[in-house]
Amino acid sequence: MNIRAIVFVAFATSISSLLGQVPTGPDIAWQQCYGGFGDDYFTDAIITQDNGILAAIRPLSDDGDLEGMTKEEASGWVIKYTPDMTIQWQKHFGYSDCFREVYKIYELVNGDIILAGSTSSNSGTGCLDVLGSADLFLMKTDSLGNEIWYQTYGSPFQDLLTWLVPTSDGGFLLTGTSMGSGGDIPFHYGGTLSTDAIILKTDSLGELEWVKVLGGSSFDLPRKGTIEIQPDLFQIHIASTSDDYDFFDPEVDDFSKWLFVQIDIEGNIHRDRVMSAEIDFYNGSNLFMPYHSGVLACGTGYAESLLYTTAPEHEGSEGAIMILDSLLDITYFKQWGGSSTDVFVTATHDELGNYYFFGVSKSADHDVLENHYEGEEENYWILATDSSFNTLWSKSFGGGNNNCGDLCGGVFTGTLIAKDDMLYVFTESVSPEVLPDFDIECGHYNASTPKSDAWLVAFDLTTVIPEQEVAQTPFTIYPNPTSDVLFVHCASDNSTISYTIRSLSGSILKTGTRNGNEGISVDLLPSGFYFITMETDEHQYFVSTFCKI
Repeated sequence: MNIRAIVFVAFATSISSLLGQVPTGPDIAWQQCYGGFGDDYFTDAIITQDNGILAAIRPLSDDGDLEGMTKEEASGWVIKYTPDMTIQWQKHFGYSDCFREVYKIYELVNGDIILAGSTSSNSGTGCLDVLGSADLFLMKTDSLGNEIWYQTYGSPFQDLLTWLVPTSDGGFLLTGTSMGSGGDIPFHYGGTLSTDAIILKTDSLGELEWVKVLGGSSFDLPRKGTIEIQPDLFQIHIASTSDDYDFFDPEVDDFSKWLFVQIDIEGNIHRDRVMSAEIDFYNGSNLFMPYHSGVLACGTGYAESLLYTTAPEHEGSEGAIMILDSLLDITYFKQWGGSSTDVFVTATHDELGNYYFFGVSKSADHDVLENHYEGEEENYWILATDSSFNTLWSKSFGGGNNNCGDLCGGVFTGTLIAKDDMLYVFTESVSPEVLPDFDIECGHYNASTPKSDAWLVAFDLTTVIPEQEVAQTPFTIYPNPTSDVLFVHCASDNSTISYTIRSLSGSILKTGTRNGNEGISVDLLPSGFYFITMETDEHQYFVSTFCKI
């Protein structure tokens, strides 16, 4: 552990010890359930260039809202919302005997849409161009969801997608898992019951350019969030239980491991590192997102960690974040939770630089305010912080009358979107027999076994009452919107500001420095919304959004 990490941990611990009861979170403004009497849940959601939202659902129902369709025909469910969250259009991209699961969505500059996921057929022959039990796929549609082209990738075994990012040459970088070799997958490390991590690069038409296999003899899985940390250099985060091949490290002999890999657009590995995933930051469900020149990871920590301690009364797992720099060193680590199980799974930030971390919790103390199941089962949990990760508020929500909690033994799914003073949660809820069930006011109840609906919950951020005044940001950007030049005013007038402009999907579009009153030219950017991150010499960090017209 380097000196920087020790300093950051000491700072985080001192802040945590000063926190008392945290403010309660925002009110639920409205909610909507989608699905039938099977398991249906959201898989992804993005902000579109018109300030609307595009979301994907994995439906396993053929009734309720999906009446008249088979489960295969109902699959690949995509909904386009207008800025005021009315449905503009919705489509299903599955067809008879071909189940398509849309896991990732990306909007191109011209408004066309890229859908990525996995496809499979019950008969083994019902899907076009599928080699095995499941393959990865890319589909391009126009802005209304009309198909333009479609490509599949895989082996004669099971191949599943985990993430998609665009590349500067107009192509795409995909990550996923494979259980075999053949077809597009050149080799496989373990047996047919193990998974390798696969990385695939395509051109702008979805034609495969290269494939990289990373793994060992056990289970290797790229986690959510492939990050472009420098132009054309991507960081991928692989969870594993392997101890050989790419995961062999004589200094890391724990059962669970991380492999962090930095790979360029040509498939060349520039840097990699194996780390333990057993003691401090577990490799369960995690999300990795851009953080200036590094990466912010949210997931599950350990209250009794020796390196990253929390308050003594905290126990079990904690919601945790860590920051990795460009050398793959941990420079910051912080945990939140209570006296029971607490987990972060996904996160987002708003235009003010505040962060929102979403997961589940059984706690009802310390950083978690309540639990509808009296600590016996898990409720959903959101914790908000400012840009320096000081706690702003904490919110538990969900049901309280299912004997299996909000997840009911299933895998957590969820995406957060913050925009226009609202926080939208795209997840799932176990449909209760009697409505309302605490915060759940909709659903299709299945009397034989608990099933979930895709659940969209809208929180009104203007209803949060903070206990203390939030510090003013050191940055102001103007004009916003802009047509050609963006100016940044910093409270430290003489500071040199480093900036990075990214698309809403996280791709790096421009980097540089700004001195004094120099403007940042954005005239070559297409019209749309963008993120800009800024950092001064004094290490003040901020992220905001702007609109190019």
